[in-house]
Amino acid sequence: MRGLGRFASIVGLSLMLAWATPAAAQWKSPASARPGSSVAGRPADGAGYARASGSILAAPSAAPAQHGLYAPPSAPGPESPETLLPPNEVFGRLGYAPLTNDRTGISVYDPLYAQTFVDHDGLWQRVMETEPRRYFLEAEYLAATTRKPQGLVGQRGALSYIDLVGGPLTDQFNLGFFVALIRGQVDNGGVPQSRNVEARPGFNYFGAATGDSLDDITGPGIQVRWGFDNPDQSSLAVTFRYIDTDGDYNAERDLSTRQGRFKEVFEAALASPDFRAFDFRPLSLNQVFEQNLFNLNGLPLDDGTLNQLTPDLPGGGVTAPYDLAFNLNFRSQQITGAVHWYLQPFFDRGWLRVRPVFGARYMFLREEFSFFGRDSGLYYDNQDFDAPLIPDLKLHSIPDGLDQNGDDIVDNAGTLEGTGQQGGGNQQGGAGGDPCAALQNLVDQLQQQVDDLTQQRDDLADNVNDICNQFGPDSQQCLDAQAALDAVQQQLNQLLIQLTQRINDLAQCRAAGLPAIGEGRFIPISDPITSTLKSEAQSHLVGPEVGVSYEFGRPTASFRFVGETRFGVLANIERVKVSGRNIGMTTRPGDFLTPTPENPDPNAFSDTKNVAHVSPLLEQSLSAQGEVFQYVPILRRVPLLRTAKLRVGYSVTLIWKVIDPLDSVRWQGNPSQGLFPSVRINRGNWWTQTWSIGVHWDY
Repeated sequence: MRGLGRFASIVGLSLMLAWATPAAAQWKSPASARPGSSVAGRPADGAGYARASGSILAAPSAAPAQHGLYAPPSAPGPESPETLLPPNEVFGRLGYAPLTNDRTGISVYDPLYAQTFVDHDGLWQRVMETEPRRYFLEAEYLAATTRKPQGLVGQRGALSYIDLVGGPLTDQFNLGFFVALIRGQVDNGGVPQSRNVEARPGFNYFGAATGDSLDDITGPGIQVRWGFDNPDQSSLAVTFRYIDTDGDYNAERDLSTRQGRFKEVFEAALASPDFRAFDFRPLSLNQVFEQNLFNLNGLPLDDGTLNQLTPDLPGGGVTAPYDLAFNLNFRSQQITGAVHWYLQPFFDRGWLRVRPVFGARYMFLREEFSFFGRDSGLYYDNQDFDAPLIPDLKLHSIPDGLDQNGDDIVDNAGTLEGTGQQGGGNQQGGAGGDPCAALQNLVDQLQQQVDDLTQQRDDLADNVNDICNQFGPDSQQCLDAQAALDAVQQQLNQLLIQLTQRINDLAQCRAAGLPAIGEGRFIPISDPITSTLKSEAQSHLVGPEVGVSYEFGRPTASFRFVGETRFGVLANIERVKVSGRNIGMTTRPGDFLTPTPENPDPNAFSDTKNVAHVSPLLEQSLSAQGEVFQYVPILRRVPLLRTAKLRVGYSVTLIWKVIDPLDSVRWQGNPSQGLFPSVRINRGNWWTQTWSIGVHWDY
């Protein structure tokens, strides 16, 4: 037994040594091998290998006989050392050396992206994408609509024009029925009339306009999107958008075709040094003036009397009438740049996937409200020239669109159609058909005023002498008395100028027989006046956005529907500027400043404010795209459209707390008292909606 144990130990030790000995040591030296023979499984020369250009190339052959694999010599020649590699070497799947490996280990069909996940049923799923990153480009034409400015064009709470002149029309001219019709009341006045010009019933009589008076704010735009879709279903999109919209209001567009004729004759007469001496033949002054002075709109203003209660005119303020032009315009421009990153879908059904969206937006918004008004500077009514004047009056027929007196003029100025009460010209000047009788009456009236004012001046002059002698020439009492005398003298000088002009008109009328002013009671109070105002608001909005994108159909599908909902919080840096000139009561020349060489434009104004705050944003978009061009015979031949897709869409953007340029004006108007329009910031909700059509390219 002891011998048997020693034998087993020797055999085991031998086996261990044999296993630990390198495989190369089991082979005999090549030098001792016979030509053409193989050494312990080594293939014979030329068997399993081929020599070419000094290198050994792998060729199909039988596998080596032993576990070890033959390694080719490092250089050709009979003396090159040859070795066998040990089995299971890591050079390749079959143990080949790198230069002789017949497989790369990478397939051109392997996926670029692979993801393993558990689906909603609890099953393991694996998604593999073999397509590379796909780029896209979209170009769209936009038809946009933007919000209208809100609020009244003018000062809230100011007296309406009918409130200014209604009382005198009723008391002095016995025209209570006219006032009741304008106000929308019954003739006996059973319903009290509100003095709020924003919602006055009845007929228009230089009534106020509002932001809703404007046409819809519409216009064109463009949008360009570029980006790419990754194999893992994430995406990047860069968007640029430009939109330019505007809307107008022209008070003349609703006038009858029997108004506004002979416009050139009217403008020439109004621009002449004295229209009463203008030769209208074969027409008459009435024929021209009654159809070219319009009942348009008025501009409510705070002239310094707003909220100063008085028994006759509670509320205060005025409404300035414009009888030649009243135009409004609103323009909204927007430039938007945005970058959005779409993450991998958190919900994917194949036909529907929902992805979260993160991004940032910059938007420049410029909105401008502008007003243009023009007034003739004329006073006119239906009275004879010897009747007293009503301050601020411009009398028009009821604006019912009818020619009730059969003179081929609709809604005459200075005439009440269908009432038998019309201008002095139709009454033959009030003096037996003498065309110069009305002018003679005006000269007599002015002469009487001059006489009365001269007597008042002489009495004040005597009083000034007495006061100055009593208190001294440098005393305050003397200075005050002298100031009162100067004011009366200034009024007298103005009356003398008017009287001289009318005497000249009368002399011309008597000499040439021209119709002159005898055809109607149109009296110049001032030169024609043009009023303008512009309120411009600029907003720079920048901030982050977050939302979701829901897509029906893959990006490569022939038809695809996409919707997006995004929320944002934007920093809003705003600037408002209000500027213009000649905003005041157009029927009161004394409310305006007189130009001087030092200040040639004293009634101009400008005011600016800068503010910053935060504005929330909500945007919703829907779009559909499909392969349409390929089925249109002509378009499918266009190379640019051959692989393109038609894209249509709709979007709406809502931003809270954006400055409204119309509602941000403080409507003050009395330059003589230092009252000019200025900035009063008011904000509202801004929105724009677009319909789009365009082209989508994948490349």
